[in-house]
Amino acid sequence: MKNSTEIYRLSSGALPEEGFSTIAEVNLPEQPARRILYRVLQTEQTNALYHELKMFVHSIQQHQPPMVSGEDGKRALALALQIEAQIKDELRRIL
Repeated sequence: MKNSTEIYRLSSGALPEEGFSTIAEVNLPEQPARRILYRVLQTEQTNALYHELKMFVHSIQQHQPPMVSGEDGKRALALALQIEAQIKDELRRIL
């Protein structure tokens, strides 16, 4: 079974990016034109949490370090929260 993932991206390039469609153009004074791009990716249906837990149990059983350490997970979460905050700030600024 397939899932679809929607990707939205803010671009400042003059040319369209491969696989993306332009859904809006943003023109602000004294700034280069920017475009909001959109793309749909088809992915296999998986249960990411199940897979993550399965790999964690496997690492314990095999006495190996997990693929992603707790520190890596914390850094990834911090980065994701930063990205989310920047997107919200940018949207508030341009809308």
